[in-house]
Amino acid sequence: MNKNDSECDLLIIGAGMTGVSAALFANELGLKTVIAGKTGETLYSSGLIDLISSFPVDDKKIHDDPWALINEIKKSDSEHPYSFIDNGDIEKSLKKIMTYFGDAGLQYRCNGKNSRIITPLGHTKSTYCYPETMENNRIAFENKSSCIIIGLERLRGFSSEMIKQVLQKNWKGLESATVRIPYFDHMSSIYSETVARFLQTEKNRDTFVTLLEPLVKDYEYVGLPAVLGIHNSSYLLKDLEKRLSVKLFEIPVIPPSITGLRLKEVFHKILHENGITFLNNYILTRNKDNSFDANHENNKAVIKPSNVLLATGRFIGKGLSAKRKGIVETVFDLNVNQPGERVNWHSGNFFDPHEINLAGIKTNTSFNPIDENGKIVDKNLYAAGSILSGNDWKRLKCGSGVAIASAYSAVQNIK
Repeated sequence: MNKNDSECDLLIIGAGMTGVSAALFANELGLKTVIAGKTGETLYSSGLIDLISSFPVDDKKIHDDPWALINEIKKSDSEHPYSFIDNGDIEKSLKKIMTYFGDAGLQYRCNGKNSRIITPLGHTKSTYCYPETMENNRIAFENKSSCIIIGLERLRGFSSEMIKQVLQKNWKGLESATVRIPYFDHMSSIYSETVARFLQTEKNRDTFVTLLEPLVKDYEYVGLPAVLGIHNSSYLLKDLEKRLSVKLFEIPVIPPSITGLRLKEVFHKILHENGITFLNNYILTRNKDNSFDANHENNKAVIKPSNVLLATGRFIGKGLSAKRKGIVETVFDLNVNQPGERVNWHSGNFFDPHEINLAGIKTNTSFNPIDENGKIVDKNLYAAGSILSGNDWKRLKCGSGVAIASAYSAVQNIK
């Protein structure tokens, strides 16, 4: 990008799920869009797309019908972002993003309700959409089918034996085994990305099949850590299923993960294919005239946006910062809705609701940030995603849903 290209209809600050979704939605409306940020945090994603599984925060129950929970949110006069979005728009936004992912080669499944997916800790995670490679993960768990979980020696963040021990009480047909891939014998530890790249090659898959055949022949389903390639995971899964004559599925691995890397690669691909300017790893500095200096190594630009969407996330994304006397928003110094003194930020019990998780930017129903008096800060400024107030996404299991739906709603309100 150069200074001749600096004017745009929308500048999106942040390149996670919220930012990328917003960029695609804005592009559909014909808005000249620039997105700036880092996609590195995506590596910590399980690849699961949650809508919502629990409400209210202290309910501590997992529900199968996310739409019923969203309706409960709206009845309760909650400040949760879903209160500001029509259910039809929430559903539409999710379908659009899943279509973008599918067109880029990353297929997802959504069943209209929450599904249970086996995790690397041996528990199950309730989620709304999941990679196609995890479809049999859901089915095998629901039916408690004859199944073996295969681990890999020295693979970080995955233990087939631990998964078996946690689940076998209610799943009598579940077994586990571990295989050694000789190619990695010189390594003290191996990572999921290393194995994924190894399995991209047909010759290496031949070796893998030879190792698995004697272990899996008596089972209907076989679970593997999420290592089946990076760019063509669905094809690799089907290829191995055909060779082994079993039904395979992936299980997420503790981050950094292949499922997160796949999302990162897809983000880059769809932004490029849609002609959206992506300032990857650029550092933005806001100027007094509301333009932004963008710098990355020797590349510089001045961006003059008509509108700005804040999609910087919370503390990990550095959209919020915890100071001694309070939580601050880091780009515009917006008013942050937060618990009072630091002593109120957390509870002594880890599983209790922690008020700090509800901290964030308050907006009107158009997702314009508002000040402490409820007045719009700037009619051309918007906020979306996890930075929004009233959104304890970790406990409500609604992170990606809020990211995508609020991005869609905010962009639709841009004049």
